[in-house]
Amino acid sequence: MNYEDYKKKILEMVTAAVPEDASVRLQTLPKNNGLLLDAIIINEKDVAITPTIYINHYYDDAEDQEHIDFKFILDEILHLYHQNKNGLHLDLDIFHDFEKMSEHIVYRLINYDKNRELLKDIPHIPYLDLAIVFVCLFPETEAGHGSILIHNCHLDHWQVSTSDLMRIAQKNTPKLLPYDLRNMGDWLNEMLPEECREEQISEMPLYVLTNAIKLHGACCILYKELLRQVAEKFSSDIVILPSSIHEVLLLPAYYDNTTEELNALVQQVNTDEVKDEDILSDHVYYYDRRANTVSF
Repeated sequence: MNYEDYKKKILEMVTAAVPEDASVRLQTLPKNNGLLLDAIIINEKDVAITPTIYINHYYDDAEDQEHIDFKFILDEILHLYHQNKNGLHLDLDIFHDFEKMSEHIVYRLINYDKNRELLKDIPHIPYLDLAIVFVCLFPETEAGHGSILIHNCHLDHWQVSTSDLMRIAQKNTPKLLPYDLRNMGDWLNEMLPEECREEQISEMPLYVLTNAIKLHGACCILYKELLRQVAEKFSSDIVILPSSIHEVLLLPAYYDNTTEELNALVQQVNTDEVKDEDILSDHVYYYDRRANTVSF
């Protein structure tokens, strides 16, 4: 089965499975780094916010596209929809009241070059070869975390500037999403099953910097004075390895690794381990503790 037929089949099955007064559509949406993904969107009466359920990976993961388990996919889609539609309780009226809206604004970091088309439509601030962008963060619920990307049209409606967003996000982001910094070994031990853990990896010189929810945590390098404090702990400048948009790795600069070696490592990890939409950059950054600056 080719992909176009697969999409039509999914749309037909979901449409038949939801109430008659619900509408179902298939939409291609831009994701980070220029990626386009197809999503099922279900709209029911009295449901203000509906989850976006991407379907590409079900097709890509199938061992045999001629024998796709459509029942499993349908069950998954319906489960995700019912689980998440009840967990999104953001009052959309706050979009008309900037004073209320401002309490939810945080920033994120994305790659500039890979997102040039997207950046034409959203407020952003260039940072090194990256871009600082802004989202409205949903309050945490049992369904998890969600967000809405802020576009230029929102600024026009609110009559505010990108600088206003940055000022607000600088205050909100560290408060709503506090940083999480730990030794790579400790971080791995937390993520790995107990039988796979090794005590000796806690001696690794790498540290993982992310936020409390471990989503879009690379922006923690923007937190005021955080890198300076870490550098003081290291008694060293810092090499920043952009692991993904969700976290960065911090390495004391006194370790004997050349920039070329570390850049090659970042590029290899991006190629082999990181999803295309999660890539932040393909090279390392350098924090100079005396100048309190990051460069590349």
